[in-house]
Amino acid sequence: MTCIQYIDLDMSIPTNPIVYSKTGDTARQVVATLYNQGVEWDVPSGATGVVYAKDCAGNSFSSSAVSFEDNQATITLPTFTSIGLVPTEISISSGGEVVATFNFKSLVYKSA
Repeated sequence: MTCIQYIDLDMSIPTNPIVYSKTGDTARQVVATLYNQGVEWDVPSGATGVVYAKDCAGNSFSSSAVSFEDNQATITLPTFTSIGLVPTEISISSGGEVVATFNFKSLVYKSA
């Protein structure tokens, strides 16, 4: 079963919302509505996205499981291995250049 969380992200206003995950989860998704200074930001046609994260234990994670529709990004979170608050970033590229980054935090709990 896929768990989906909905958040708003603004590239110009650092809100850093928190999403929740558990160690070992492989199907935890976030649907982020994207903004720039409070105005909906449409992702450029053909853009690609990568999610980056680094946990407290120093483990780095990335996932290219990102899709876009208008001003929404649907991402599958990386499979985290350590508990804690993990800074997480969506990096969006178009034409070989990074055109936007959006930040949030993943709070990772221990699986039962």
